[in-house]
Formats: sequence, structure tokens, C-alpha cells
Amino acid sequence: MSWSYDLLAPEEADLFDRLAVFAGAVPLTAVEAVCADEHLPQEEVAGLLSELVDKSMVVVQRDDDVRYRLLDTMQAFGQRRLEARGLSGALQRTHAAYHVALAETEGNRTRGSQEPAAVTVITRAMDDLRSAHVWAVANGDVDAALRMPAALYNEVVFRLRDEVTTWARRALAMPAAPEHPAYSGALATAAWGATCRDECDRARAEAVAAHRAAEPGGTVAMVALGAIATASMYEGDLETTLDLTDQHQAAVEALDTTFHLSFLGANRTLSHLYRDETEAAAAGLPALRGVADRSGSPTMMALARYCEGEVHMDRDPDRAGAAFDEAVTLARSVGNRLVEGISLVCLASSQGRHGQSDEVLRAFRDVVLHWRRVGDHTHQLTAVRNLVELLARVGADEPAAVLYGAVTSADTPTYGIEAVRLNCAWAKVRGRLGHDTAEALAEKGEAIGVHRVGDEALTRLDALLGA
Repeated sequence: MSWSYDLLAPEEADLFDRLAVFAGAVPLTAVEAVCADEHLPQEEVAGLLSELVDKSMVVVQRDDDVRYRLLDTMQAFGQRRLEARGLSGALQRTHAAYHVALAETEGNRTRGSQEPAAVTVITRAMDDLRSAHVWAVANGDVDAALRMPAALYNEVVFRLRDEVTTWARRALAMPAAPEHPAYSGALATAAWGATCRDECDRARAEAVAAHRAAEPGGTVAMVALGAIATASMYEGDLETTLDLTDQHQAAVEALDTTFHLSFLGANRTLSHLYRDETEAAAAGLPALRGVADRSGSPTMMALARYCEGEVHMDRDPDRAGAAFDEAVTLARSVGNRLVEGISLVCLASSQGRHGQSDEVLRAFRDVVLHWRRVGDHTHQLTAVRNLVELLARVGADEPAAVLYGAVTSADTPTYGIEAVRLNCAWAKVRGRLGHDTAEALAEKGEAIGVHRVGDEALTRLDALLGA
């Protein structure tokens, strides 16, 4: 490696060293923005990069764009060179600033018609976003450490990137964090992360604090409001969710963003539905779909279709199934794991009431794997509650009893029609097994813990499908 490096022209060696600041594959624009300075003019970067590619010092990745990266051994070599030259700190600072700006620009674009392109940029930049945040926390750059997760809240809410929640919590723990203007935004992101971790009490408390600290009527206030409403819904406090949506309707309209207005409408629709106010929920569907479509955001269009499917799930199963299918397609187009997952749960549950047992068991297996893969414990619990209902229906009483004990011991409660169905399923299982046997199996389930519910469900499903 040293021999190859020594053959480079001085300006080529200089760029090679600087490329070591990147953790992943990056486009030319990133190289120019981070590596160029008074000693390395931006207009020379593209030519020098081509020379490094020709000399096999830099790897080219081609998808629908062109990106450049160093192999791991090359990067380690370059980092040692940077440190020896005393350039590492300055380049890391520039690298972090560039990726904060990227997070803010692309995070903003995820709230509209440019969402697909923005999600692609963020996904491809994750290695460097991660690296930049680690550096910012380690070096006391509270500005970068807070602004990055604050900008990427949609990655937590919809794409379920739990590591961004961890970034937010690390930044919030920095000594100077509470006084920084981005503190409320990072706190709102952390609150959203807690809603996926079966920590709704924490989510609500953090979201309330973020809302109080945020600029009234601003985007961060709306993000925090959404987290409060969602945590309240997950806890079964539908009155609070409805009150919040009504109280802040004018503020969201004043913000002039169809994205947040769509989310507010979805919360209102689902709250009415879970309160067994189906007509009120159905009445709001045309307006919800209209504003979601005007937003241009595949995420909001998917959420509106999901709400339509939920409302018609028992009234018109065929219409509901078509709506869920559309929601899954839209959600997958932008990596929206949340709406994809909740739509798949409803599809499996609907099939469970009308379809063949083996097909439905396989559908539930796919759903459980989905939530396990993304690490969303809150929605995993919802999926397994619906699975208990199916297991009771097909007479799989022992696994139903164990999983019943597991899901009812979690912090996130069951409520509304879901609670009615779960209790009916439990009554059937207990009646067939006998009180003592059923209770003993449920106690076994209680010991599993929320983080292992998915593993237990997969074990039970595999046994049933194998049999």
C-alpha cells in the first residue's frame, strides 16, 4: 500500500488522505464540499478523483448514480496519514457540518413529493451520518449532535431507524444541550423513538417537554404534538388524542403543511374508530385522503389508505384489503416500515377471520418477522395480540395462552375492540384448557418479556406450520 501511495502525485496523495474522513460511499458533490479548501481547489477534485480511480486507490460504486469510497484498509491508511499531517480534526469538523446540512435538507424533503429521492439520499449517507454524529458527541460539538437527530425525526417515526433515537439521547445528555435551540427537536425525536420501544410513559413526558420548549406553532411543536397524541393513543387515552387534534387544528393549518395536516387527520380518524365511533371515522376519510394526496408524500398517502382499510375492515373486507394493499405498496416505495407493518398486521388479521389457517399463520409469521427485524416492540405486541385471537380460533390453545400472558404483561395496554377480541379469545382458551392450566401457561408467558415476544411467537408459529 505504501509503495502504491508513494507513486501518487502530491496533489493526488493529498486528496487520497482527505477521502479517509468518509465512512461510506459518497458522491462527487460530497467529496468537493468536504475535501476542498485553499490548498485543494474544488475545481481540481473531480480530475484528481478520476486519477485515483484509474490507479485503483479508490473504488467506484454505480447504482443510479456514481459514488466513491476507500476500501477499509485504504481508509485506515489514509486516516493515519491525516493524523500525522494534523488535518484530521479540521476535516472531521467539516465532514460533520456537511452531514448536518444534508440531514436538515433531506429531512425537510421527506415531508412532500420529493420523499422518495430524499429517502434514497439519507439511506446512502447513513454510514457517514453515523460517523459524523459519533465524532460530534465525542468532541463536544453539541450543535451538530443535536441538530442531526432533530432533523431526522421522520426516520424514527416512519422508517423506524432506532439508532437515530440513540443519537438523540446521547446528544441530549451532553452538558450544554439544554440551552441549545435544537434541544427541543432532538427531544421530540427521542420521544418518538420511545413510542416504538413500549415506553409510552416516557414518550409522553418527553414529548410534552419538547412541545413546551419549542417555538409555538413551529415544526418542532407539531412533531412533539404528534408524539403526545400517538403515545396517548397507544396507551388507550383516546380522549386526549382527540382533544389534542381539535385544539391544534388551527396551528397545523397555519403552518401550511399538508404533511402535518394529514397526520393530524389520521390520528383523528383512528381515535374515532378505536372509540367505536365508526361513522365519525368514515365521515373523515374523504378529507383525509384528499389532503394526503395533495401533500404528494407517499408516506401520507399510505397512511390515509391504511386508515381507510381500518375503517372498512369489518364493514367491507374487500375494500379494506384493496386499501391495505395500496398502503403497503406506497409505504414500501419510501422504506416506510411503520405503515407497511401495520397494514400487513391488518391484512393478516382480516384473512384470519375469513381465510385458510396455514395461509394466515404464514402471513402472521411474516408480520412478526417484520417487527422483529425493525425492532419495534410496541407494534410487535399489537401483532401478537391479533395472533392470539387467530390461535384461539384454530384451537392452538397452549401457544395462545403463553402469548396471551406475554402481551398482557407489557406496559402498552390493549383497548377498544382489540381488547374485546383478545378477552374473548382468552375466555375460549381458558374454557378449553381449564382455569389452572391456562393461568400456568399465561404466567410462563409473562416471564418472556416484551423484547422476546417476537422470538416466542416465531417459535410457536414454526411449530404449528411444521405440524
